[in-house]
Amino acid sequence: MSDGNVLIATPEEAGMRVDAWIAVRYRTLAKRTLRKWLEDGQLLRQGKPCSKGDRILPGEAYTLRSEPTQATLQPNSGIPVDVVYEDDALLAVNKPAGLDCQPNQADETDTLAKALLARYPALEGIGDTALTCGILHRIDGDTSGLVLVAKSQAVYEDLRRQFAERQVEKHYRALVLGSLTTSGRLEHWLAHNPRCPGRMVDASLWRDVKRPMYAETAYRPLHPVNVG
Repeated sequence: MSDGNVLIATPEEAGMRVDAWIAVRYRTLAKRTLRKWLEDGQLLRQGKPCSKGDRILPGEAYTLRSEPTQATLQPNSGIPVDVVYEDDALLAVNKPAGLDCQPNQADETDTLAKALLARYPALEGIGDTALTCGILHRIDGDTSGLVLVAKSQAVYEDLRRQFAERQVEKHYRALVLGSLTTSGRLEHWLAHNPRCPGRMVDASLWRDVKRPMYAETAYRPLHPVNVG
């Protein structure tokens, strides 16, 4: 193994989380690969492995123990893209149930990102990684609904900021088994279920929860549906 590559943090990058910083420096690195790469201690600061939550210090040298393999995304023209709105800045796409938004690995073929890349080649490279293709948020693979897609990096960063600052509201319609007669609101800290990937759980039920997320969901019944 070589001695590695040295990265110098700029003043503008000061305070960034290590995982976000590496994602910017290696824009074509798949998120799953990035996560494993950091867990394996491939980024060193003063000879010690960095944790993904560490903050970048300006002017300090960070050593990469090995060059990461970067992902490339191939378009898939076999998946139709249902565009319900488009302007110079963004797209609103109706994602069908059964289609994932983004691949976890570059060789996954049936995803919205690869379909978008086939129809809009200019989306390549827009976002946090090469696998993003301008997609601003995700909805579950089994859920249908609108997905917003930025058509430039500047628009992507501005809208992602709005999502992070909770300036964007999401509305869903769902079929509920049973009787729901009143409106209400759910407010809770959630975390990824360590025993069931892809599902969320009450963060207070687990010790050493990583990245708990506060969620608010308001609901109200629309009309009864008889299923017989």
